[in-house]
Amino acid sequence: MVADHIGYINLTIFTNDAGRNVSRALKDLKTQDPDLKGVILDIRDNGGGLLHEAVNVCNVFIPQGELVATTRGKVAEWDRSYHTQSPSVDEDIPLVVLINKRSASASEIVSGVIQDYDRGVLMGQRSYGKGLVQNTMDIGYNSRVKITTAKYYIPSGRCIQSVKYANGEPVNIPDEQRAVFKTRGGRPVLDGGGVKPDVLIDPFSEETLVRELISQNIVFDFVTNFVLENPEIASVEDFHFEDFDSFLSFVDGRGFDYETEAEAALRKLRAKVPADQANILADLEQLAGKLSQAKQTSLLAYREIITSQIEKEIAGRYYYQKGKTQMGLRNDLEIKEAVQLLKDPAKYSEYLAAGSSDE
Repeated sequence: MVADHIGYINLTIFTNDAGRNVSRALKDLKTQDPDLKGVILDIRDNGGGLLHEAVNVCNVFIPQGELVATTRGKVAEWDRSYHTQSPSVDEDIPLVVLINKRSASASEIVSGVIQDYDRGVLMGQRSYGKGLVQNTMDIGYNSRVKITTAKYYIPSGRCIQSVKYANGEPVNIPDEQRAVFKTRGGRPVLDGGGVKPDVLIDPFSEETLVRELISQNIVFDFVTNFVLENPEIASVEDFHFEDFDSFLSFVDGRGFDYETEAEAALRKLRAKVPADQANILADLEQLAGKLSQAKQTSLLAYREIITSQIEKEIAGRYYYQKGKTQMGLRNDLEIKEAVQLLKDPAKYSEYLAAGSSDE
């Protein structure tokens, strides 16, 4: 439970029994809170897995006999359709599905199906865009070749496969270059790569500063000292780290330093400037000084993000992995947005109304 009457289910991969596990989790939440008013299904960073389990996960929320996906390739006899096989667990409870750019394959089928049937609201960032059916064939010499034999299509008729790539990664294309399809309720949805959420949220950018604080064990060591001085803390729900000045002092005492992306670019540029170009080198040194000054204020600029990392580490020390997970959920901005939406039935219904667009 991430808020009053709001449940949360996280699925990290579509392995065997994924559908059964999500079904059991939803039933447990409803037993825990008979007045459950909404559920968040988190499939961010879920790279996919078994197709039949994607069907089973969909079946938790949509009725028996509904189309989930079709596969279509050049050999028509190999085309297949996949439908839900069992009675659902709950077809009516408000549902928010969280996705991001690393949600792929089976995750995109589930999120796309939920969107196509207007069964819930998608929130986050456009998904990866992997809608290919692939098979491997032995070719001898302990080698295999992977062959794409078809593409996946979801109920609206759109394909989730990306159509443009750069350096092996899907490239976003403008909406005006995408074909328009309709959900069951008449909402316009687009193909051409991935599933676009109904509610777009700017992704959290893990700045170099935060990564370095973690990789250099600054946060870890600071929390170790905190634990030595504090035998106990409040519950995960009630604990808030408020002594940021002590963290600043700790960082200063450790002589913490790191190279920003701008500094790295400047270093490479400086190496290419001839030694006899004194004026240019002087300008670059002046720019380096300004970058260094800006870096000194970064800790305050990212105070909220750093505090969240500290709180998560502290929760893990006192309440172990469960506490760390709970604190991560408590501080997750996208989950906060999802909770807020589920607590506003009018707004939730507005996103699913016929004629609304995926903005």
